[in-house]
Amino acid sequence: MRSQWLLFTGMALAMVGPPSVYGEPVAVRATGSRDNGTKVSIFAQDQSTTVNITCPVGIDHALLERVGQRWPNSIVLRMHLKGLESFEATSGAVTLLVSVPSTGEPVPHVSLRRGGVETALDKSSPYWNNVRIVGGPAKIPLTDGHFEITLQAKLLEGNPPSIQLRWVDFYRN
Repeated sequence: MRSQWLLFTGMALAMVGPPSVYGEPVAVRATGSRDNGTKVSIFAQDQSTTVNITCPVGIDHALLERVGQRWPNSIVLRMHLKGLESFEATSGAVTLLVSVPSTGEPVPHVSLRRGGVETALDKSSPYWNNVRIVGGPAKIPLTDGHFEITLQAKLLEGNPPSIQLRWVDFYRN
């Protein structure tokens, strides 16, 4: 099995081989802001892709683009931020929304916006996301670890050419 790992400030590209059962490798490109220190790295193996995003400023966006014929079976986002008061992943007309409160218990709230209507999600939804704090204590602000968000296959349905990511670690006055 071949895997590739690339790191850039602003842009990352991952290709995976050998060819999948569908006869072609999976490729994803990620582009983030170049002017505020956001770093994006991608690690891909088999049909899974992990996107690491480190954003020292805490507010930014990135674009995931499908370079191959289809998306990988699994895309895991590792958001290296101190908080996650707002996260959006937009695919076409559907936006997955995640927020982890910065006060009280860091219990994630997950919802979906479609056609201007926002609906809270539960575990029965195919868009549901089990947002986790990994690698450190579940205390905001994070001093170690990261937030882990898995983009579900339902969000990739229809094989969109790209997914827009936006995040805010903490709201500011």
